[in-house]
Amino acid sequence: MFAITILLLLYIAFIFWYGGYGRPMTKREMETLIEKIKRNAGQENNHDNELIKDFRELCKTDDGNEFFMVNLIRYKREILNGIDPMAENEKYKKAIFPLLIKYGSHPIFMSSYMGRMIHPQGNDDWDEIAIIRYRSRKDMLKMAGDAAKLNLGKSKFAAIDKTQVFPVKAFISALPIRLIATILLLFSIVYILFN
Repeated sequence: MFAITILLLLYIAFIFWYGGYGRPMTKREMETLIEKIKRNAGQENNHDNELIKDFRELCKTDDGNEFFMVNLIRYKREILNGIDPMAENEKYKKAIFPLLIKYGSHPIFMSSYMGRMIHPQGNDDWDEIAIIRYRSRKDMLKMAGDAAKLNLGKSKFAAIDKTQVFPVKAFISALPIRLIATILLLFSIVYILFN
């Protein structure tokens, strides 16, 4: 019975951490988090830069629930002024992953570009495509505040030549994390009870 209790507690902790079903932020909560990002980036007295404007735009559709960000990335090719873009990218990734986990977020899909198929003239080529699951927009803003404090934007933008990022909401997903966790819990309980 002790093992089942531990499993149930771990399951409850996981579901609580993973979340994804919340309430929308109030305007005051959003402004507080955005001001924290600006303060941590040393820009509290400045007008909103483009990234802050992008965060405000993202928050217009806040429903309090999980969402996914599609990231299309083209990296810089050359070392300039002694800055290696790929080394900066690795530094950024090593620092950002713990922050993602802290706020119940994680990569869903990461891939490298393999070539063209339908590609209208003038469209960009990308080096990497990543889809990141965020527990909520509120958690994303909290994470951005922590990232600003660590000055991660410096490494990120030292590596990136061009990027396009946009939110999406899944209506079909082949990766039902909560269902997988529930099934694992049930199988574990059955195994413990009958062995």
